[in-house]
Amino acid sequence: MEAYKEKILINDACIFFDLIDLDMIDVFFKQNYEFVTSIHVYGEFVETTQKSIIDAFINSGKLSIDKNADLTRIISFSKNHAALSFSDCSLLELAIRLNATLITSDKKLRNIAHKNAIVVMGLLGVIKQLFESKLINRDFAIEKLHNYLRINTWAPVEETKNLLREFQYGSNTD
Repeated sequence: MEAYKEKILINDACIFFDLIDLDMIDVFFKQNYEFVTSIHVYGEFVETTQKSIIDAFINSGKLSIDKNADLTRIISFSKNHAALSFSDCSLLELAIRLNATLITSDKKLRNIAHKNAIVVMGLLGVIKQLFESKLINRDFAIEKLHNYLRINTWAPVEETKNLLREFQYGSNTD
């Protein structure tokens, strides 16, 4: 029998892309959560290497693809939030339906999720959570935060620097 999983985490493609680029995807899936994404997000994996990495987590049962979407609700979100992609709207619907945390670095999606009372976490929150759960150490976290600023031109610079300072000086991370 599998151990109880604390919470369901709904993942956006941008988080997966960053975790793969930072070589953190394996440690991410070591957390004791149920990980789910939508079929529409899965369709965003067109690059062969990234798709094979995600497929490995699906095949191992660590990531599931939701196939029970309420298309009417997704279309409604899409009509009401023109700034979001259809995939983004599928994540909103999924997070609401499963009462789950949404993991995304997409600022527009984060803002709309907050307005819909969805708990949201970005990559910085993921790194902090991995550290707090002792899956990564301080030096590893610092290295990955520096790398994040180098590899992702959309990374939130000030927030990343603030978290770097927390790790470097020990404030709120012990």
